[in-house]
Amino acid sequence: MLPMDSQFKVNIRSSSSCASTFSKTTDESESSDVVRIHTSSTQISSDRKIQEVGGYTFGALPDAKFLGLRDKKNADMLRKWGVKLHVSKYRFSEAFDRNDASIFLSELISSQEFRKHARRSVRKGHHTPTQTLEGKLRRVIFQELKTTVTNMSFFDRIKDEGLVTSSNKIRGCFDEIMDDVTCNTLLRKALFDENDEHYEIFSDSERSELIFKLFRLLVFGGGGMCQYDDSLTPYINTCKDIYKDMVSVCRNATTGSLEVKTHTYSITDIDGIKLFPEKHDLNACYVCVDTMRRYVTYFYFSWPGQAW
Repeated sequence: MLPMDSQFKVNIRSSSSCASTFSKTTDESESSDVVRIHTSSTQISSDRKIQEVGGYTFGALPDAKFLGLRDKKNADMLRKWGVKLHVSKYRFSEAFDRNDASIFLSELISSQEFRKHARRSVRKGHHTPTQTLEGKLRRVIFQELKTTVTNMSFFDRIKDEGLVTSSNKIRGCFDEIMDDVTCNTLLRKALFDENDEHYEIFSDSERSELIFKLFRLLVFGGGGMCQYDDSLTPYINTCKDIYKDMVSVCRNATTGSLEVKTHTYSITDIDGIKLFPEKHDLNACYVCVDTMRRYVTYFYFSWPGQAW
């Protein structure tokens, strides 16, 4: 087992409405309206306007508290790894229908509030995302990610398979560069190289979990600017805290088990808007829809490549 509290902590309400969340997840008031979190700074907007587009209305939440991202230790780790993110949050007024995910995403991205506050990168390299999403949206290409993991034992197999030592030190290997990615540890090869003998320790279904995507992003970091850690522990701990920022959880009143009440979508392309400078498997654009509180979180990372 990993040397950490592998069970997520949650605040459980006595009501059966399942409105509880991770203890370190945001706890915004209804009056707070987008926080843009980068590894170097936080920018706040005081705009509280609600924008209506089609059947949904969206409003920016500049006072949203991403406690995991703001945690000093995590922020230091992200800077060390060269991970430059944009994360912002919005509220929406209509009940979310999973069958209308395409409509929801299109209307979110088309809304004035999102266009005003959301950011992307327009050129490859180690830059904080600062460009708004301008352009005429014609189609959103996306896939739904799974959010079923509620326990960090999900990653125990990394130690079980010998990718790290008993003290959690990541085992190294000969450098191999593939698709502009340096694989210099057994862990990196298992996460990225489909031909690696350990690649299948995570199934295709498990690789579609949001928490796996976040963990892999952290392990590879900012490419050539990444100062890697030799230990698995900081990657696990930082991943856990960011995951708790992104999803809402409740305890099922009947079974007593924890359930994630957030639908997450990975946007790979937007027809009419250049979402990433270049296509790459380590790009990340996630939209997390909190159906309980009607919040939507936008998470963006552009793979910068190995060049300095």
